[in-house]
Amino acid sequence: PAFAQDRPKSPLGVAQTALGHYFRKARGNNSNQRGPADPIATVDYVRSLGGGGVQMAIPADTDLKALRAKLDQHGMTFEGDIRLLDKPGDDPARFENELRMYKTLGAPVVRTVCFVGRRYENFDSMEQYTAWRTNALAVLDVCVPIADKVGIPLAMENHKDRVVDEEVEVLKKYS
Repeated sequence: PAFAQDRPKSPLGVAQTALGHYFRKARGNNSNQRGPADPIATVDYVRSLGGGGVQMAIPADTDLKALRAKLDQHGMTFEGDIRLLDKPGDDPARFENELRMYKTLGAPVVRTVCFVGRRYENFDSMEQYTAWRTNALAVLDVCVPIADKVGIPLAMENHKDRVVDEEVEVLKKYS
């Protein structure tokens, strides 16, 4: 928007989770799409709000040079957001390609989660939780080395998936 340059830029950025209303409007409630329909327009929108950066997933067909130019135009920071593999045996090509996109954009980190939701709402038994935890660790065993190879750190968020002692274990193992 035209007034974006006039609004003071905050040192804080905006995560895609705070932009649900904007994304739903922009993509016409297409629930199959994650993140912005148009990342360049999203950068303009976040800047118009005064945001100094943005954290978001981007489509595979994003024009990375144009997006980087838009971020530079506004003097904004960028962090990627990535979905881990669902199972350790899944093809890691999508994951690695997305990491390479974020690396090309100059993202210092890519944020991710092992679980969306709350363990105490999503699991009906300790057995279900234990099975999830075993799978999540196996997925990290695959994904962390890929991120290391690409040269971009994963910033793990704990969305109430693990208790503190378990999270510390994960951080020690993969740090």
